[in-house]
Amino acid sequence: MERKNSKEMDDKKKTGGHRGSAGADHSVFAEIQKLRKVSIEEELAKNKNINTGGPEGEEYGADNPDDYWKSDDESRCAWLARNQTFEIITLAIISFNAMWMGFDADTNDAEAFHEADIHFIIVENFLCTFYTFELIIRFVAFRYK
Repeated sequence: MERKNSKEMDDKKKTGGHRGSAGADHSVFAEIQKLRKVSIEEELAKNKNINTGGPEGEEYGADNPDDYWKSDDESRCAWLARNQTFEIITLAIISFNAMWMGFDADTNDAEAFHEADIHFIIVENFLCTFYTFELIIRFVAFRYK
């Protein structure tokens, strides 16, 4: 039993008290820091070599949207999905929908959809139709589904 106690005493002396004290942690972290000494320039150079290892300096792993769409010759939907005018119109309708939801919440007192005024029904059906159209266009434009 005395051997065990003397061993524990030696451990306490080495670690500065008890296991898990700051003295023991400091020595462990000091060893880790010695192993991890690497210059920032070396890390940046290593990362640059990894990211620009493609032909003519192309980046590996770069996400190219054209990899996902069909070509314009294959599909009119792919052409429309890539069209900037279609994107602008879609964003405008999304913005209009956000404003419309506020207007609808403030002014539409109907309990059910079919009881609402005709302009609420028309706009809601238009938005639903447009979003369905957009979803179908983008789905068909993908090369792999």
